[in-house]
Amino acid sequence: MWRAGGVSPLMRRAGSGVVRMSESETQHKLHQLFDIAAAMSLAVDCRLNAEPEMSAFLTAVKEHPAEREFVVRLFLDTFSNQTRFRAPPTDLLMYCMSDLRWEEIREFALTQRNQDIQGHRVPCYGIWADILESFSDGWREKYFTDFTR
Repeated sequence: MWRAGGVSPLMRRAGSGVVRMSESETQHKLHQLFDIAAAMSLAVDCRLNAEPEMSAFLTAVKEHPAEREFVVRLFLDTFSNQTRFRAPPTDLLMYCMSDLRWEEIREFALTQRNQDIQGHRVPCYGIWADILESFSDGWREKYFTDFTR
């Protein structure tokens, strides 16, 4: 029987951490890097201070293109009520989308912005416009020093 403080039957030990049974080793590593980059991006006063962690996550994502659906889910889950973060890590999202430009994320931001406008008659939450702007050429150069080169 599983006890508090133990490993849930839905988890297994992997290396030094605990992995959800539904996650592969690659997904577990991506999840760890995501959590580190997201937490750092939310903890700093200046987004530049989180760039090394965000760059490490982006590099890992680009090394594992087959995990795109998994990474999209990591991002979108941070906008749900079930998230463990105090706020969605939008700086991390924008940093990654300035390079990846995944249509699923763009469509999500467009839908949220349109619902915002429909519900309030004006866009109340500028974050949707900010996310959409990150898909533009030159966004990263405008806001970040590029540690990826």
